[in-house]
Amino acid sequence: MPVTRSQTKQQREQSAPYEPPQQIRATRLASKRRQDEQDELAIVISPPPRRPEALTNNSPKSRKRVRDEVFIDDSPEPRKRARSDSLTRVEEINESSPTPSANIAQLEMEKSRLERAQYEQNEEIEQLKALVRRLEGEKRELAYQNRDLRDETQGLKQQIREHEEDNENFAEDMSGLEKENDHLRELIGKLEKEKNLLEEQKQVQKKRYQLQSERNRQLAEQHKEITTKAENEIQELKHDFKKDLQEAERERESLLDEISELKGSIVGVSRLGKQFGDGKFKSSIDRVYHGIRNCFLTIVKSREFDLKPQRGNGTLAKLLSAQVPDYQDQTVNDKLHVCMTVVSMVLVDFANQHLVFGHPSKDLPTAAWVVYQKFSEIDNLTDEKSVKQWLALTDEIINKAAPEAMKKAKEGSRKHIMDMIKKSLQAATTLKLTDDILAIITRLVSGCLEDLRLLEFQEWKYKIEMIPARVEGEHTPFDLDSMEDIYAEESGLVKASVFPLLSRLEIDEEAGSQRWTAISKAKVVVMTDSLATNGSA
Repeated sequence: MPVTRSQTKQQREQSAPYEPPQQIRATRLASKRRQDEQDELAIVISPPPRRPEALTNNSPKSRKRVRDEVFIDDSPEPRKRARSDSLTRVEEINESSPTPSANIAQLEMEKSRLERAQYEQNEEIEQLKALVRRLEGEKRELAYQNRDLRDETQGLKQQIREHEEDNENFAEDMSGLEKENDHLRELIGKLEKEKNLLEEQKQVQKKRYQLQSERNRQLAEQHKEITTKAENEIQELKHDFKKDLQEAERERESLLDEISELKGSIVGVSRLGKQFGDGKFKSSIDRVYHGIRNCFLTIVKSREFDLKPQRGNGTLAKLLSAQVPDYQDQTVNDKLHVCMTVVSMVLVDFANQHLVFGHPSKDLPTAAWVVYQKFSEIDNLTDEKSVKQWLALTDEIINKAAPEAMKKAKEGSRKHIMDMIKKSLQAATTLKLTDDILAIITRLVSGCLEDLRLLEFQEWKYKIEMIPARVEGEHTPFDLDSMEDIYAEESGLVKASVFPLLSRLEIDEEAGSQRWTAISKAKVVVMTDSLATNGSA
């Protein structure tokens, strides 16, 4: 007996595990939609039921063909049962039919009945097939759900393991925090003790201050008493020394003359002011060097520009050929060296102009500068200390008498040196000098202008100069006493001279000799194989 859809549904519901009502409704709706789609697909693609051939005779061969066509079930029991039923009906027809025409009519009726049975059986078979397909689909879905549940279970297990590890780490962290808290408590205890000790010291200092204040008050009272007593004695002595007034007046005038002479000598000594040590000028020059190097190192790495070839015997061409002989290679190092050298040469030229009162103009500082220039032209001038005193005194007077003029002169110096730097860089390179670049260079240069001016006020004689990298076609040997390689080399030939030397004159009066001592060494580039082949700074 075939299994109907309702029976299959009851069996599935009895064997299915418990599910929540919402999930059951969702599953049923999904299953119903899938079943409807599969049934429609089965109806569309299923072939029409086969109809048995017409029975034209009652031979055993015809009966066998009818049985094979009607009963298509492959199982042995249904086939045997159908065969026996068919044979029985055919034999009954043969025994009861007196004539062939009656047999044919009965066979036709049996044929129609068999066709209907076959059609119904085919429908049940198709329904069972659709049911099997639906069950297989549900089986696959259950398998997918089972796999998802397994994956989710594995994920939950992994999360549980991670949470356990986190709990262990948290326990370790808590243990460490507890130890740290213990340490902090100990530290707080120590700080409390130190605080108490400081409070005690504070009280002691307070008592000492009170005692000192009381002592000062007593001393003030004693001083007042002594002063009052002395004044009384002076008043008494005035009458006694009245007769010696003229002699005392003469002595007073003599003393005043001596005091005036002493004041003059004191003023002469004090006017030699504005004296500073070598460290001030060295730090100022080194600061400018590092600032200029970092500035142009950033520029050559971030901006594209070329070095202009210098033709003829111009001043810039001569200076560059002496300071950076191989700048025509157009490497990154060459660009850096040329830019640094141009700024350094402008600084040296500015320092050698001796603009002690600022850039010349029509104001009072210019007049003082002209006088100072005349002093430097005197060959037999031996008293340099007097000139330094005059310079310091004049600078002080002008700053008090014409502060705006001095300020204007210093601003003129700043503008003058920046104009020289800008023109020199434009003549030597194709670099576009933006406002940002000029602002950086101005800030760096302005920091050393005052120190370059103060060099003129020093009792010691200083000079600032560029050391040539090549003299008469030969590269200058590296001198560790007066040179410093920017790449920390210690020997070789000078490839480029990029920053000036600041030195001080030392005179040995006993030996009758003098020599220049380097305060800030000249910054050079020593010629090495790596610098000859590598263009990176």
